[in-house]
Amino acid sequence: MPVSLRARARTRLLAAVIAASLATGALADDASMTLYVFKKGLPQQYIEVLIDGQVVGATDDGGVATFPVPPGLHVLELRDQDLVVLDQQILANEDEVSQWIVNITRGLSTLVDVESSAAGASAGAAAAGVAQQAWPSRRRATRERWRDS
Repeated sequence: MPVSLRARARTRLLAAVIAASLATGALADDASMTLYVFKKGLPQQYIEVLIDGQVVGATDDGGVATFPVPPGLHVLELRDQDLVVLDQQILANEDEVSQWIVNITRGLSTLVDVESSAAGASAGAAAAGVAQQAWPSRRRATRERWRDS
């Protein structure tokens, strides 16, 4: 049986819609995060990096860790041996590139500065309330939750 022009046009239109939807999903990449971790001005190696409770890496000799993060809300946690030095909710955007400078200070708090390629200055971090704030931390790695006074 011959295929009508109308059926062929519908098939082509359906194929184009499917290809366009697959292309937009296939081209959307995870965000890329790079952390630079310092303590008293010196790079800190072996700081564990966790996203949503899963270890994704650790800092190298220069205090640097780079890893992918799927788009969406996540919890970023940094651990120095058995101490949590940062426990922060973050927002990762598709194809975002962000750099985090984390300074573990003498007062056992953590200073964080974030730069992001997302629209606006530090968009992902600002949406999560991160940029340039001191975080009371240094709690044990048990799952206690920090309570604001």
